[in-house]
Amino acid sequence: MSWLGRWMRSYRQLLMDKPVMTKSVTCGVLSLAGDVAAQYLEQRYSKKDSTKVIQMDVGRAMRFTSFGLLIFGPCAHYWYQLLDRLFPKATTRSLISKVLADQTLFTPLAIVGVFSYVSLLEGRPFVSKVKQDFWTTLKANWALWLPAQTINFRFTPPEYRVLFVNSVALIWNVYLASASASPVTKSTQQDMDTLTS
Repeated sequence: MSWLGRWMRSYRQLLMDKPVMTKSVTCGVLSLAGDVAAQYLEQRYSKKDSTKVIQMDVGRAMRFTSFGLLIFGPCAHYWYQLLDRLFPKATTRSLISKVLADQTLFTPLAIVGVFSYVSLLEGRPFVSKVKQDFWTTLKANWALWLPAQTINFRFTPPEYRVLFVNSVALIWNVYLASASASPVTKSTQQDMDTLTS
């Protein structure tokens, strides 16, 4: 048996023995990979001199990784179980219901969650961050995740759904890590200060 086959068998056993932990660690590892890729791309393409050494912000990477490990991974595990209980039939109607519930209920909360979590750990105002970037991020999310979740709920066995999401999320996390780390613009902060005064 190939190394990939052995790895998949071991991973499946871990999913059966310790599903939440396995999915959470997988999510954390792929969140880290997404943030490292985002930092590399941000620095590589924003520097005038592309020969400079890339400087990784380890704190930023750990904040994004810990969100995946501690919050998103466990939440996704239970969320997908709930969707399977609410919409148990393998029908087109159930598929559409799962995708719509995922993208209109869970996803907005996850986006607000990651923006709030990262902002709070950095000591930045999270309300203005959410106000500034939520809709742009949600629309970008829908462009990728509506088709991805349709494939996921239609073809992926339930125990592998978080793995599928984490695999696609490697691409998404590059975007999300960059979006969650971007500063709040001055005009957005001034608008928020005006509202709270």
